[in-house]
Amino acid sequence: MSSVRRRFAHGVGYALASAGPFLFGLLHHPGDRWLPSFGMLGAWLLVLTLGASMINKPRELEDAFPGETAKHSTEQDTDGVLGSSSSQSRHHLR
Repeated sequence: MSSVRRRFAHGVGYALASAGPFLFGLLHHPGDRWLPSFGMLGAWLLVLTLGASMINKPRELEDAFPGETAKHSTEQDTDGVLGSSSSQSRHHLR
């Protein structure tokens, strides 16, 4: 990700995060009741849980790079045949 996009994402994230406590107080102030404030927190919790479940789907690296797995497996086979110390150290670093 480019540094400009990263800084923009951080800026938007910090702006939203700083608005949270302010909105919490605004929702509490009109009737001095906590239900609207904690309702907002519950709604955000649901949104974050949904996002986390979408991001953390079980997947494997081979699914992302289907062409690379065949190339990688042939490199391992040829390195094993050669048996040189450089190929063994290269396997150790992977």
